[in-house]
Amino acid sequence: MFRLISLLIIVFQFEFAMAISCRALLVDQSLENSLFAKIKRQAVNEYQTDINISSGRAQLNAKENFKHVSRMAEQVVESRSELEKAGVDTKALELAIYFSDIGKSDRASEIIVSLNKNKQGWERNTRMKSFLRHEDYGILLIQNNYLKWGLSAEQAQKIIDGIANHNGPGIADSWFGARYIEEFGQSYDMPYSLEGIVHTFLDRVDQGSLYAVNSASGKILVGGVRKIIFDEVSRNPNKKFSEVVYDIFYNTPAYSEKQVLALEKLSETKTEWAQFFKSDFFREQFSLIQGVAKFRAMVSFPGSEDGAVAVGNIKVLNPVDLFEALENQLNK
Repeated sequence: MFRLISLLIIVFQFEFAMAISCRALLVDQSLENSLFAKIKRQAVNEYQTDINISSGRAQLNAKENFKHVSRMAEQVVESRSELEKAGVDTKALELAIYFSDIGKSDRASEIIVSLNKNKQGWERNTRMKSFLRHEDYGILLIQNNYLKWGLSAEQAQKIIDGIANHNGPGIADSWFGARYIEEFGQSYDMPYSLEGIVHTFLDRVDQGSLYAVNSASGKILVGGVRKIIFDEVSRNPNKKFSEVVYDIFYNTPAYSEKQVLALEKLSETKTEWAQFFKSDFFREQFSLIQGVAKFRAMVSFPGSEDGAVAVGNIKVLNPVDLFEALENQLNK
């Protein structure tokens, strides 16, 4: 009887200890999730501010920019388990994605320029230079605020590592790579962490893809090809719309594919990254770039003086009408 009572006491103590341990773990996870959500809100608020203070084409660009980072973050959330099996810190990656493109706004650009105004070469083409270095603004926000937000130096650095050099690989015949060499006289650096690799990959996929998703009103087109057409029209208002569309529909996916292949080569020297490049996630995402061909086939180029392009029998002269016409074709 004594042995039985002793055994029951031991079992009770073990179960009690396990219950306390599990509860402590849940509390730790809850605090971690709360911290993560708080910092994510800081980034989202930055995008929302840009949308609220802008108007017209600038506001459309701000909205597309937020949609761009949101799409990438959604891919991480949906494939969190698979990515973590490949060694990715998905929470650091998600925050890196959200902070990475805040610097594209006009107000952030002014800050980037002011911080570099005394550096050689920054006396000209400042808007282009600030765009090419837009990652610096998100990194600066984290460096200046991580302690206030409750992050350790190690956690902050992991997020920064996931942001750094995410616009590459800066191969010379890519748009970004060529502009970077032109403005700074050197190649754009490669990402150097696994989180940076995955972020860069997702950025290239979104840059070079166009695909349909379901919405309440029917199928809509999303992806970087859409975003970049809006960006390019805004940056070069005097360029013929047909030239913008042709360049981005044909060249952007090709550049993106080359950049992804250059990124994949990094796994030859960093064997711990190889698992990511062998994953189903990598293959499925990469295939989205090839999907642009389907929508490219819907567009023709009449060669008219006004720079119009045609979707079926409909002539269009701006991005809004172009994607409305393509979506109408999908929803017939």
